[in-house]
Amino acid sequence: MKNKVDETKQVQDIFELLEYTYNLGIERKEKAITTVELLDRFKETISVYNHFPFVEKVLEIGLKNEDNYMLCYLFWKYLNGIYSVDLETAVNGIFDTVHKRFAYRKEILQNSHPLIDKGLVMLELKNPLSDTTLRLENKTLQLLKTRDLEPFIIIKKKDNVILPSDIHQKKLVFNPLETDHLQKLNHAFQDENLHAIQNRLVQKGLPIGFTVLFYGDPGTGKTESVYQLARQTKREIMQVDLSESKTKWFGESERMAGKIFTDYFSYSKDCRMQPILLVNEADGLFSRRKEAGTTSVDQTENTIQNIFLQELETFSGILIATTNMAGNFDYAFERRFLYKIKFTKPDCTLRAQIWKHKLPGFSKKEYLELAKEYDFTGAQIDNIVRKLEIESILDGSIPTFSQVLACCNEELIEKAHYRKIGFRS
Repeated sequence: MKNKVDETKQVQDIFELLEYTYNLGIERKEKAITTVELLDRFKETISVYNHFPFVEKVLEIGLKNEDNYMLCYLFWKYLNGIYSVDLETAVNGIFDTVHKRFAYRKEILQNSHPLIDKGLVMLELKNPLSDTTLRLENKTLQLLKTRDLEPFIIIKKKDNVILPSDIHQKKLVFNPLETDHLQKLNHAFQDENLHAIQNRLVQKGLPIGFTVLFYGDPGTGKTESVYQLARQTKREIMQVDLSESKTKWFGESERMAGKIFTDYFSYSKDCRMQPILLVNEADGLFSRRKEAGTTSVDQTENTIQNIFLQELETFSGILIATTNMAGNFDYAFERRFLYKIKFTKPDCTLRAQIWKHKLPGFSKKEYLELAKEYDFTGAQIDNIVRKLEIESILDGSIPTFSQVLACCNEELIEKAHYRKIGFRS
């Protein structure tokens, strides 16, 4: 049997070192070696090859031996195109006792593990029927990027992040008040202006965060306005899936709520400019809190809301929440939004402008007829325009005004059903 020094002498470069590290885990999992032997061999390996730039950077972080191994294991997986690693599989590959596996896993899940605490690794909690995975943070990939590894490292954006370059330019038509509010936000979110504003607020001892609520009827352009603000100010958007913060795992919901903000600020460090945290359909979370002594589900929701209230109180980034049902908002949330902007359904004049912008080629009289006859939102008009585009591609023809009217009537599904199947006197 080869001794440790003989084995490590076979390593020629960082790729072979990482592969050797990974294979140690395979041996451990197959019970060919113990945890002690795995960690001893790994420690011997990196001590022999501590002149490798990658190893130097790992050792500079100051982790325990077992955590260094986990970091190298995740890095080797990443280089092989596996960006998310099952937590159970990774832990089982290191530890040979149930107690140690459970303790290590618990520390990670409770966000008290050094890899999580230092922002090196991101924990991805799935639903109860799926696995929990680990993923290297972008800043870790930047930190451990060396000359020989650089061509193989791709800094990937998070799944819930939208880059400004990915947002299609779209002209939105609003009434003068809405337009004025959005222009002020656009001006404030320009990077040089935001820094000047925040510096002044710091001098005055005031909170520096921008918390904005877009509320109003469905289809009035709330979410699209966030997208266009991000595109115009060159800011990334991190979207929040509120269903993830309401996982049915007991005790996990509260942690997931806090994780939304820790993930946001962790990602912000990798961004050139402060990104926008977008909370769509916020009424699902910010509704009035339940009375004390209700069900455990209600108590959990109250706990989640309290976490959000605390985070909003000291928030220092840019958060925009949207809702169709502002009337359900808890007052405590309402007062924590610096700006509250109402989006209304367009009036007749505005609808005519939207029709003209989205469907050019008709007369002023025809646009006015559409606006008077159909009380549509911008999103509903978008649906009609998309359908007409599809039909024009299939038929090879330009839409006629009668076709536009037909599509408008089809959009009125409730009214159409009422005429066809409702009771008549």
